Amino acid sequence: MKKLIFIFFFLSLLSNKILDAQWVYTNGPYGSAIQALLINGTYTYAASQGGGMYISTNNGLNWTASNSGLSATNIYSLAAIGNNIFAGAYGGCFLSTNNGASWSAVNSGLTASDVHALAVSGTNLFAGTYSGMFISTNNGQNWNIINNGLTTVTIQTLAVIGTNIFAGTFGGGAFMTTNNGALWSQINNGLGSVYISTLLANGSNLFAGGGGVYFSSNNGTSWTTVNTGLTNTNVTAFGASSNYIFAGTTGSGVFATTNNGQQWFPANSGMSSATVLAFGISGSNIFTGTQGGAYLSTNNGTSWTSVSNGMRYLLCQGIYSFSNNLFCATWGNGVAMSTNNGTSWINSNNGITNYIISAYASIGSILFAGTQGGVFKSTDNGFNWSASSSGLTDPQLFYLYAYNTRLYAGAGSGVFYSSDNGSSWSNISSGLPALPVYSLAIMGDNLFAGLWSGGVYISTNNGQSWSSANSGLTSNIVITLTVNGTNIYAGTTAGLFKSTDNGNSWNTVNSGLGTTYILFLYSFNSYLFAGTYNGGVYESSNGGANWINISTGLQNLDDRALTVFNSNLYVATVGGVWKRPLSEIVSVKQISNLVPDEFKLEQNYPNPFNPTTIIRFQVKDSRFVTLKVYDILGKEITTLVNEKLQPGTYEVPFSINQSSGYQMPSGVYFYKLITNGFIETKKMLMIK
Repeated sequence: MKKLIFIFFFLSLLSNKILDAQWVYTNGPYGSAIQALLINGTYTYAASQGGGMYISTNNGLNWTASNSGLSATNIYSLAAIGNNIFAGAYGGCFLSTNNGASWSAVNSGLTASDVHALAVSGTNLFAGTYSGMFISTNNGQNWNIINNGLTTVTIQTLAVIGTNIFAGTFGGGAFMTTNNGALWSQINNGLGSVYISTLLANGSNLFAGGGGVYFSSNNGTSWTTVNTGLTNTNVTAFGASSNYIFAGTTGSGVFATTNNGQQWFPANSGMSSATVLAFGISGSNIFTGTQGGAYLSTNNGTSWTSVSNGMRYLLCQGIYSFSNNLFCATWGNGVAMSTNNGTSWINSNNGITNYIISAYASIGSILFAGTQGGVFKSTDNGFNWSASSSGLTDPQLFYLYAYNTRLYAGAGSGVFYSSDNGSSWSNISSGLPALPVYSLAIMGDNLFAGLWSGGVYISTNNGQSWSSANSGLTSNIVITLTVNGTNIYAGTTAGLFKSTDNGNSWNTVNSGLGTTYILFLYSFNSYLFAGTYNGGVYESSNGGANWINISTGLQNLDDRALTVFNSNLYVATVGGVWKRPLSEIVSVKQISNLVPDEFKLEQNYPNPFNPTTIIRFQVKDSRFVTLKVYDILGKEITTLVNEKLQPGTYEVPFSINQSSGYQMPSGVYFYKLITNGFIETKKMLMIK
């Protein structure tokens, strides 16, 4: 009786251990695309694209997501009337009366669902949408449309000088109303662009951004171009502090002027994101919202410090291990590096000029980063970078792939090849359609390319010529490729496909997948891992025949890349990097590297079991090992191990949940260890 109690106690502990196994966040990289900033008292609000609202009470040192009641997560604009905080979003307008702790929709009469701009004049609240202008006189409880005189209703930005309200539009230039929107007048005299993305009122001066900067000192009656020193005229945001005017751009960071735009100068020191979307200013604290997070300057833009801690909506497109460091490819924040397994991350962009990182690859001691602006390489473990794009006529890169000493780049219109560590590149796209190449893989002498809208192409001569290899593929949008053994796999928007004949034909391998939108495939020994769009991470131990979701604890299910590093599986998501011990996922675990005298299969424990038991075995020399489970009739239930192992002692869990859809009744089962010159079988008892 005591023995039976012990068995059930052990089973309970083991079952709880399996249930507790899950993903954990690696503390970054932090960041998010910040589209609007507002400082109200001691509260700083950051409106993000996709992550909702973040709030800081300590000048940006830490941020907390505050989305209770906020049904929209793509927030464009912010405004305050006293302690009433308003958020304009793709989903309408929202109000918080308790410093952002909770939100409620205030959309009565607001017939537009996209509020791109908010402005306050007295007690009136104005909302600019892509369906025109709206006004509320009662804190958003009711709205009225006010489009009279507007010849363009695509409103992108608002500004206020006294009782004058200004609206910047997409395609119609600037408009002004002096009577709270009862009538609007176009004010484009001298305005060099009709596409206005941002407006700033500073005292009696008005600035407009769009194709440059335009200045008016007479309420928009006339405008003057003020672009001297502004090397990038794609202006997206303005801010003002004392006599400083700041202009944020797409791709060139921040510019500043102290003479109303007569002369601009760069003000980017310390910034790792070059696309600026917003400013928020209070006293000497100048916040800027970028594509990669928030930055703070306390010295009028002379230097900036990243203040994104707690913002967990940074798009991480790739994850790569190199020389004991982890590298995350971020969209807009450049290279993120961790030297301590993800416990902390730093930006490592010295020499990087494009901060949209697509992928990494390495050859020997050289690390390469593929960006939307070409290739960069590092010879000091990612601390410093130099451009390496000579001959790369299409710098928009989606993928890098290294094979021995060969380096390949998948670009927006084809494939490029370098045989000299990226010093020079050649276009090897003959026969390929001019479509984005999202993935590359090599199996034997064959080079495969996965194309967006083009399917799979194969080259048998290192890219000198290509031919289509799409037989059996039901989707021509191929996002990821991987090789496992003699098989190649293609992840598409319509599921997973497998080829066992060098791409001549493909078959679907979707059993167990809860989604068919595959973003990344990763091969590890005999295991396959799939990162999916909003479906999490899946694992297959039998060549894709069956898939199991392994996303427990993973809060970000838009999973872009995977890698194994220091006994952990890492996943890059829209929201940072997560990790999970490989021993929880990959069934076989080496518990000793002492070389045994013989091959040996031990009795499972506990036995009997339900639902999980452990099988231990010994390998005396390096060779390929298979461990399979069978029912009493000899039908194979599952393969637990199917890979080459080094000498040592191993253990592997077996659960009735691994039976690939087979309903395991109580009874006797067999497990067999097979290797060259050795076979041993033992039986175990499962009791439900």
